[in-house]
Amino acid sequence: MIRLQAEAISVAYNGRQALAAVGATVEDGEVVGLVGPNGAGKTTLLKTCAGLLEPERGAVLFEDKPLAEWRPAALARRLAYLPQGASYAWPLRVRRLIALGRLPHLPPWRRPSPNDEAAIDRAMRLADVAHLAGRTADALSGGERARVMLARALAVEPRLLLADEPVSGLDPRHQLQVMEVLKGLAEGGASVVVTLHDLSLAARFCDRLVLLRDGKMMAEGAPAEVLSTVNLETVFGVRAVSGRQDGSLYLLPWQVVNGPEGTAPADKM
Repeated sequence: MIRLQAEAISVAYNGRQALAAVGATVEDGEVVGLVGPNGAGKTTLLKTCAGLLEPERGAVLFEDKPLAEWRPAALARRLAYLPQGASYAWPLRVRRLIALGRLPHLPPWRRPSPNDEAAIDRAMRLADVAHLAGRTADALSGGERARVMLARALAVEPRLLLADEPVSGLDPRHQLQVMEVLKGLAEGGASVVVTLHDLSLAARFCDRLVLLRDGKMMAEGAPAEVLSTVNLETVFGVRAVSGRQDGSLYLLPWQVVNGPEGTAPADKM
């Protein structure tokens, strides 16, 4: 089943074309990675798929129905959006903040049920924040806050998770843990769309990649195809050292081959 379908999406900001006729699909049980340089349109595409931005042209369908036709409460029980650098205004205890992810499932004025509490516990365990439960969220480090916000999204138990740079600012151990959690969600039947700058994580954990540059889709397909030598040089301006470990592709950007606007690399300092 196709969980999400973006059909020829075009979005503009202040006269600048942020996305130009970009299309993509996400099926059940898939992790789809959005990759590309800064300003490529990854976050714009993710927000549009979450219904936070209205496309100028094109449409987004979730479970074969346009986003606009979903009742907000029903959509909130099925789709979770995790923005990059998500913040909060109140000094809530961590567990209470994560429990907000269950609100779409609760009738008005009802306390969380045992099933809701179990979902909160599970989300905290997956995001490795159970030991932070009693602390106030405004007293956490940046990496801890990022994992708490991931736990809040996981507490929704969504059918589709849209995650914008969820490993940004995390230490290597937690980067791997977060990607393993996203992969586990997909293996459990949910779908995940994630923006990433770490190409090795994208190659290892994503089933498919969508490569963007300047608001246009440059490639789509299996990681080994999308992260080809030609695409790395053309889109990112780098050469990479690559190989396989335990059957998975890894990439290490190693050398700049193009400077800004296609010029030669700057002289070594």
